[in-house]
Amino acid sequence: MNKQTITTILTLIICFSVFVQEVKGKDWTEGEWKKEKGKYGWVFPHIDENADGKVTAAEYEAFQKYKKKHPNWESELKPKAVISEKTETEPLVTKAQKNNAGIPQGIEALEAALNEERMAQAVKMFEELDKNKDGKITDQEVPAKKFENKVWIQANLNGDMILTWEEELIWQYNFQK
Repeated sequence: MNKQTITTILTLIICFSVFVQEVKGKDWTEGEWKKEKGKYGWVFPHIDENADGKVTAAEYEAFQKYKKKHPNWESELKPKAVISEKTETEPLVTKAQKNNAGIPQGIEALEAALNEERMAQAVKMFEELDKNKDGKITDQEVPAKKFENKVWIQANLNGDMILTWEEELIWQYNFQK
C-alpha cells in the first residue's frame, strides 16, 4: 500500500471511532427519540428500562441484543389496536416483571418506586375514578373540566384527555420527589 492509502484508512478509522464514541455517549429523551426514530417512537418506553425518561447507550445496546434474540420483537412489544373484552377486572398493581439483573421494568418499575402511602393513594383515586375499570380515566368518567385542572394537565402527559395508569404513576413518582 502506498502512503496515501494508509493515511486515508487511518483517517477513516479515527472518524469512525469518534462517531462510535459520540453514539455511545448519547442519551435520548423521549421527544428526541421520537423525532430521530420516526415510526419507531412507540418503542421508547420498552427501551427505557429504568423509566427515567432517557434512553442511554447501554439501554439502546441491550435493546439491540433483545431484537436479535426475538425476531418478532415488533409484534411482541407493539400494543394491539384491537380492544378485547375483559372477562374479569385486572388489578391495577401488577406483579413486577424484571430484567436479567432483577430490576423491575416499565410500569412495574414505577409502581416499585412509589412509597407505600403514595401508591395506596394512587390506587384508591384511580379505582374510584376509573368507572369501567379499563385502566384509563376519560372525560366520560369524570367531568371534562377536570382535565383543565393544573394537576391533571401535568399528569395527562400527551394531552389526549385520557389519563392512563402509567401517566398517573409517572405523575405520582415525580410529585413524590
